[in-house]
Amino acid sequence: MAVNKFYWKYRISEHIKTFLKKHPKVNYLQRVLRHCNDATFVNNVMTIGHNPNSLHLQSYGEKHPDKNIFFIEVNGAMGAMYRYMLYALWEAERLGFTPVIKFHDSCIYREAHLIDGTDNAFEYYFSQPTDVSLSDVYESSRVFFLELPHFSRIEYDLGNLNPDAPVGYVVNEEYLKKLAGVARKHLHLNEKTKRFFENSFWKLLPRGESEKKVLGVHVRGTDFALQWEGHPNMVTVEDFFSAIDDVLDKEGGFTHIFLATDDNTRLEAFKERYGERLLYYEDVHRGEGVRLAILDALDRENTHYLDGLEALRDMYTLAACDGLIAGLSQISISARIRRLADYGPFEYMNILDKGLYRS
Repeated sequence: MAVNKFYWKYRISEHIKTFLKKHPKVNYLQRVLRHCNDATFVNNVMTIGHNPNSLHLQSYGEKHPDKNIFFIEVNGAMGAMYRYMLYALWEAERLGFTPVIKFHDSCIYREAHLIDGTDNAFEYYFSQPTDVSLSDVYESSRVFFLELPHFSRIEYDLGNLNPDAPVGYVVNEEYLKKLAGVARKHLHLNEKTKRFFENSFWKLLPRGESEKKVLGVHVRGTDFALQWEGHPNMVTVEDFFSAIDDVLDKEGGFTHIFLATDDNTRLEAFKERYGERLLYYEDVHRGEGVRLAILDALDRENTHYLDGLEALRDMYTLAACDGLIAGLSQISISARIRRLADYGPFEYMNILDKGLYRS
């Protein structure tokens, strides 16, 4: 009986295809080997996860077929994450996408249990930008993903060419104004957080007399002393004192100082110098030495959630002050954005820029 070569070739081919479908890693390896001399293929593979102009589309179900959902997942400390979110919301608006935001599961502010019914740490503090929920994402038909390479292009589009990395410490006023517009439209505190901040403001900040003005001061300490590559050089307490004394008590000037700091040692130095004129939150988790405060274990209920709440409250309180003196930091930059979003420019601002550390 004659052997039907076409039949057996077909059967073998189908068997190989079935095997490769069951073993995607083997399939990937054979494709790479087959196309290793194809320059276009090699370039396409090498740009996976590195192309600022590509968007990954995933379909999870049939929900929201008329919407392009932009899934924004961020991680880091609060000041940097705030700017990451604004970048992503800028991109979503540019593309006409529907944004949904999540703080990564490994986020330092996330608790092991639900807070106010949610395990998404973003929703501890903020409302989702639209009526599409996080759970909707995993049932929707058109979901696009924010990826790390996008930030470089977004920063370029915003007109802020940072020499080190996107969401860095070099910023210009036009860039801040653009992000303030995004914050005003799309990034809002949830009702619980909003009420808590309002109560905190009015208990702390002297209001009701027109001659009382508050100078916001943000002082980064703790781990900034370690001189991280590409991070700001630390501004000394004496530098802050000199800058503050230049504007305190001037005619029509500032009568009180609000201090936001992560460092107990610097807080004590300010208390000694300015006494009752110094305003600060007593319940903030602050650090000692050169260890970042939020990395220290603290014996209080929901301490991770509270660390994020306190960082945000400092940012929003600084924004509510009449003036600002600060070094280069993510919180101070985010406070400047929030100030422009909610109130307009500060009456007075002095950014103490001692440059970035280079080894």
